[in-house]
Amino acid sequence: MPKTFDARTKWSTCVALQEIRDQGPCGSCWAVAATAALTDRFCIATKTQFNGHLSVEDLLTCCCPCAVSCVNGCQGGYDDEAWDYFARTGICTGGDYKSKEGC
Repeated sequence: MPKTFDARTKWSTCVALQEIRDQGPCGSCWAVAATAALTDRFCIATKTQFNGHLSVEDLLTCCCPCAVSCVNGCQGGYDDEAWDYFARTGICTGGDYKSKEGC
């Protein structure tokens, strides 16, 4: 193991690794964290062929209690259920809330 490691330096061209996403007043840390981690993994695994953002808003609004037990929107959710959602349904691209980035 190296004494130090900084993913931002190792994969400096992955734009999402250079940012800290803001959840604002919404209790969406579970969704922001899971989506950011998957975004970073896609960038790294594809050697920056994918170098954008995945949609936290998609996860917050589509991963509903009727489908799985992962979400109560801004009132919290479960990151492990978010990963199940990604595997089961996928997730669309998208930037910060109301940015109109992505699909």
